[in-house]
Amino acid sequence: MLLLRRRPLRWGEPGLGWQSPLSIPRPWLAAIFAACALFAAGMGVFSTDALHRLWGMFAAVAYVVGVVVLVAWRSSRAVDLALFLGVGGALIVPMSLLAEQGRWKPEVGVIARGARLLVQHGSPYESQAIVSASHDPNIYNPYLPVMAIFGLPRALFGPGLITDPRIWFALGFVAVFVAALAAAGAKDVLRWTALVTATPVIAFSLTVGGTDVPVLALLCLGLALLWRRPEPLLAGLVLGVAAATKATAWPALIVAATMLLVRDGRRAAVRFILAAVVAAAAIIGPVAAVWPHALIENTILF
Repeated sequence: MLLLRRRPLRWGEPGLGWQSPLSIPRPWLAAIFAACALFAAGMGVFSTDALHRLWGMFAAVAYVVGVVVLVAWRSSRAVDLALFLGVGGALIVPMSLLAEQGRWKPEVGVIARGARLLVQHGSPYESQAIVSASHDPNIYNPYLPVMAIFGLPRALFGPGLITDPRIWFALGFVAVFVAALAAAGAKDVLRWTALVTATPVIAFSLTVGGTDVPVLALLCLGLALLWRRPEPLLAGLVLGVAAATKATAWPALIVAATMLLVRDGRRAAVRFILAAVVAAAAIIGPVAAVWPHALIENTILF
């Protein structure tokens, strides 16, 4: 409903919420951290996956300490400390530990291999013959070409903490999400970004895998560019890049185009669609033209 309103909302109007994490009532913010702690503790105790359990143990401690800080310390600095603890304990520490050990979910290895193939052969996909002959499901690369960018540091400079694709997923998410909040006219974008990043929705995903997180940030930026001061061409380019990263972004194109058609008319919707199609085609097109069978085998038939 916010996106369909023609007049941009001002901060403080009903439906827009708090201007900053500092303005969230302290009991509510503590409750958010408590809910995150319960989720993390459950993951640490009940998950059968070693990576999930490791994240759960680190994150649960960080969230619980954050709750204590928020309840016991009434200063506004308590919020900053809680956010610092959340981001550090639920993301930076466990992700760095796993990156240093080279432990990740299979999709991260798929992206790292796709980046290596891109550097060596110009395509992030194994050939149709290799894929068809293999019995390993992880030989497939179901992601679209942009996703390989996050594996390029590892492909170019070798294994290491800094070259782990998850590090670049995280940096990409933070940078693009900050831009999305700024484009939407948000206040206190750094604290909002820290709060969102500290939650399990982002921190857990990034720690063990994280392929959806940069796509989510691009979707947020694309939609933000259609809200307060609509920029259909720029939003189309952003969402076109998202669509060339992972197919899960494609429904957002339909949602955004429909919203523009209803709110701003046919011309705005057409400009948006053309920009998105051109951006996606410019990225996917060369791979589709030179390696069509490998692209189809990996991203569709898989």
